[in-house]
Amino acid sequence: MTLAELITRCLLGIATAEEQQRLQAWLDASPEHRAEYERMLSRLRADLLAEEPADARRAWRVFEQHLSVGVRRRLAFRRMSKYVAAAVVVLAFLSAALWYALPRMDDERVAAIVPGSPKAMLQVEGGEEVEIFPDMTDVETHASAWTMRNEGGILRYDMPTRADSIRSQWHTLTVPRGGEYTVLLADGTKICVNSESRLRYPVVFAPADTVRRVFVSGEAYFQVARHESLPFEVCTEHGTVRVYGTKFNVHDYADEGRTVVTLLEGKVGYMVGGHEYRLSPGGQLTLDHASGRVEEKAVDALAYCSWIDGVFEFNSMPLERIMKQLSRWYDVDYRFENQELKRRLFTGITFRRAPLRNLLDQIEKTTRIHFKIENRTIIITN
Repeated sequence: MTLAELITRCLLGIATAEEQQRLQAWLDASPEHRAEYERMLSRLRADLLAEEPADARRAWRVFEQHLSVGVRRRLAFRRMSKYVAAAVVVLAFLSAALWYALPRMDDERVAAIVPGSPKAMLQVEGGEEVEIFPDMTDVETHASAWTMRNEGGILRYDMPTRADSIRSQWHTLTVPRGGEYTVLLADGTKICVNSESRLRYPVVFAPADTVRRVFVSGEAYFQVARHESLPFEVCTEHGTVRVYGTKFNVHDYADEGRTVVTLLEGKVGYMVGGHEYRLSPGGQLTLDHASGRVEEKAVDALAYCSWIDGVFEFNSMPLERIMKQLSRWYDVDYRFENQELKRRLFTGITFRRAPLRNLLDQIEKTTRIHFKIENRTIIITN
């Protein structure tokens, strides 16, 4: 059972005494744990439309009653446009916690569709490829004497005693659909790589280097180790993120036609077309690939980085963009029978480990949209 599932069961009052003790022990272990707990609770918020329909308010009150007195808080309702009215599924997503407690008879055709898991393919210098899983220990290759440690789904690179001897070696981590993986570079930088993404990086940053540079396509979350004399850069196909010590997310899938950089902490600059755009915490930059137009705005940065905590969070997101995320994580295809449905906006939150069929069912219960699964293709109709 994951931490998110444990907390959910306790909040909903369905945890056993042993599970409650486990959570309390984890909370008491350190202030950082309590801070993380508060962060997870802050995600359980509702984005309701301006009218705040009675059914939604009642459902929210039922959910709120399950919160223990010590953690209950007033969660603000943010106002949304009427266009979103028929597409609000926040409370249905919040009820996703019950998916872990209630048994379900799934159709055989969707039984094989499961959430993603940590897995990746590592290509080392010389082209040799090694499949990576969390239960592996040391990762050894024939092409290089360089050995990586694999600890609990994190591929770790330690600083060698003679960095100059291997400074020209580059590795490429490719994460398939239905996968994710984390890399801890030798300088202490932590990179979480999302589904259908690729990260290329040197095995070590040598003292003679003038910049720490990596290349990414797809999506990755960066927690960059501070190094005053050695700046960090993240290169995408469409621009370069200059890092000044920070936590941020880069979303750059070729099939979405845009690059999105979201800053959680610190400072970054995005270089495109000879101009550098500086972001402050909570800032987001979006580059349209076709027009070259750059948009900057303030956002809830946690929502755009929530995937690293095992959460899907959608804030007024078009259904087509949501389906792209689900297709990568669950390794499925999708097809819209009605093209207008692509633009329907949704706001909600759910766990990435939830069964796909359950998630789609919750959307169906609050909208007139229907999902039919044939083999591994989701057919979307109204």
